[in-house]
Amino acid sequence: MSSTKQTKSPDRPKEMRASKRPGVEKSPDKPKGLNVVSGASGFLGSHLLHALLSEGRPVRALKRSSADLTGVKQVFDYYGDSALFEQIEWRDCNLLDPFDLREALAGGKRAFHCAGMVSFERAQRKPMLHFNLNSTINMLDAAFNNGFEHFLHVSSSSAIGSSPDDIPANESMIWSREKDSSAYGHSKFMSEMEVWRAIEEGLPAAIVNPTVILGPGFWTKGGSSSIFHRVAGGLRYATPGTTGFVGVKDVVSAMIWLSAQGLTGERFIVNAANASYKEVFEQIASALGMDRPFRSVSARQLSILAGLDAFLSLFGLPRHITREQARSAFTTSRFSGEKLSKALGRPLQDLESVIRETALYYRKDYPLKEKAPLP
Repeated sequence: MSSTKQTKSPDRPKEMRASKRPGVEKSPDKPKGLNVVSGASGFLGSHLLHALLSEGRPVRALKRSSADLTGVKQVFDYYGDSALFEQIEWRDCNLLDPFDLREALAGGKRAFHCAGMVSFERAQRKPMLHFNLNSTINMLDAAFNNGFEHFLHVSSSSAIGSSPDDIPANESMIWSREKDSSAYGHSKFMSEMEVWRAIEEGLPAAIVNPTVILGPGFWTKGGSSSIFHRVAGGLRYATPGTTGFVGVKDVVSAMIWLSAQGLTGERFIVNAANASYKEVFEQIASALGMDRPFRSVSARQLSILAGLDAFLSLFGLPRHITREQARSAFTTSRFSGEKLSKALGRPLQDLESVIRETALYYRKDYPLKEKAPLP
């Protein structure tokens, strides 16, 4: 299977331990064979590993040789399944090395491509596009050449096109460089194009486009879960921007279900609710027992802060907000998760209960009397 630089878009863009994965039904069937997960040492990959193993599905987890597995172990501890961690078959692998990857996927039947680079810094745009695009190409080629039965690609709502007239965006809306300027979204869109190419060439594959994923673990790693850490650490400002949010358990259960069904040539937005950042921050603060008002920040104020942040980074200080993040914080984006809910035959877990449940796990790690340091 060969890769192409340019691919036309098709017409159809396709309470703690006691609550061990509550509300998440097992997939209706359990295909035999090994499940291979890329990005397995990350937030989403960790929860996916647990969900697969808890259903008795064998997994091979791909990781960098330098990957820290502490966060993965912590996720298994949250669910009270520490022993399951020992069942993971770990494989060091360079996703940019097609020969290494072909060997790593040998003997597998189903792939879950969770690996990806996320950055909002200008200097990281080219490396991000290079990694996200080429790791996807290599994963697809390796799966195809190893005769995989299914490939599930994790994209992002950032790769969904803007919706007209304030209508929630759905799976048919195509990303446009002119309208949707996120470099991360561009990298995920280009990766999706490779998935469509692979589908046309005979690889059974589907795509999921999660919105902002909330769930326990990886509090200080800079991902979406760090929202809880920042609110607990004293964050008091919020922007009026709006986007979609979803619980991690719904994301991984949908991924497993779609793979088990063997659905191909489709993409699914995974979204539970659309809400403003201010609303979500206030709900998190309340769930953490730290009720407080959040002051609104203007676009000008945040732009100035982003500029100051960029200046301080010249002296070796870490970046906290980029201009791209500042723009995104004031963007109103709404997404429809109706297609997936209809396919599953059930609604996704509501945002308020996702936040409450995640807050319980957070407080297990950071009791109320202990002030969490900002990362």
